[in-house]
Amino acid sequence: MELAELEITNITKDKRTQPRAIIDEFIVNEYRLDMLNGDSFPPPVVFKENGNNYLADGWHRVAAAEMIGKTTIWCGVIDGTLRDAILYSCSVNADHGKRRTNGDKERAVKKLLNDSEWATWGDHEIARQCKVTHPFVGRIRKEILVTVTSMDNKRTFIHPKTGMPAIMDVSNIGRKSEPIPDDEPEPTPDFFNTPLPEPKQKYDPLNYRLFVSPINELSDHVEPASIDAIITDPPYPKEYMHCYEELAEQASIILKPGGILVAMAGHNYIDAIIEMMKHHLHYHWLGCYYMPEGHHASLAYYGVSVYWKPLIIMSRGDWIKTNTFKDTMINDNADKNFHEWGQGISGFERIIENFTKPNQTVLDPFVGGGTTAIAALNLGRYFIGSDISPDEVTKTEDRLHG
Repeated sequence: MELAELEITNITKDKRTQPRAIIDEFIVNEYRLDMLNGDSFPPPVVFKENGNNYLADGWHRVAAAEMIGKTTIWCGVIDGTLRDAILYSCSVNADHGKRRTNGDKERAVKKLLNDSEWATWGDHEIARQCKVTHPFVGRIRKEILVTVTSMDNKRTFIHPKTGMPAIMDVSNIGRKSEPIPDDEPEPTPDFFNTPLPEPKQKYDPLNYRLFVSPINELSDHVEPASIDAIITDPPYPKEYMHCYEELAEQASIILKPGGILVAMAGHNYIDAIIEMMKHHLHYHWLGCYYMPEGHHASLAYYGVSVYWKPLIIMSRGDWIKTNTFKDTMINDNADKNFHEWGQGISGFERIIENFTKPNQTVLDPFVGGGTTAIAALNLGRYFIGSDISPDEVTKTEDRLHG
């Protein structure tokens, strides 16, 4: 490795070499202040190939340098390929810098397991490269779809909880949807006080499609500019914050121009999440998902009883508004029967009715137990749903079959 002063604009920031699940704005600001105070930092590491300087280590340091107006930065330069940079990035921050989160470690391991060459390595070698334990690698390997066979509409996969082979019926996955009747459902007379019944019906498979996919591969399964609205409830813990940016990035591809995204979120990191998502979509509003007495949560650290959840409302370009929307929706109940983080059907029916029209297509890429699916189909919308877990997709399929 040799040291060289590089123009920051000549450093290639390829997301495949990003070791973190997210850029931590608090760390960037801390480094900025330290740099202004004259503190020195280890040089970022880049891999030089055909005029590209792929940044493999030091993303926070480079961001802080840019923030204080620097145009150059001293870097450690290694002659190598993009793949060399990706592999190198999987082990950084294990011994220095901001401590890696489990999300960071999982991101590194999945880079190797999702690669046709590196996936052939054993758990011990991947653990050595990523500086994690081999049981950690083994657990993630089991969660990845490892065997896919098409025989009599069945798919074999390794169950993420038991680690044993399991079978999923995929006869409806990928089936092309056909138009549904033009009958517009009766409007809900009172958004806030009218309870909506729990469905007990079998839904027409022609009106929905389900598939297994991680969020960052959504556009591989959905046509560009084909979705009217994405309505979803991603996981809230900090290690999943990257899902929101990946969701926004995919939404910028598959939403129709003017299409809407409504994503539920937790309170702790809402500012950082919105900033990440604004890189890809137009921020429109922050709505309120109200939870009445008995369904509220408690944030003990802040000493707060929380009676609402944020609804991040964004659009691809300027939202094509067909009516004035209500920015507060009420949830009559939380449904945990099908997923530990499940929401009530009535609440999601109100969200869908507020932001979409009959016969439009609603997509939920965190389908979980299928609440959004049932709410959308109840209101005469097409539905497309996906989840990284085959188990959740199967559960939703069974639920829709009645």
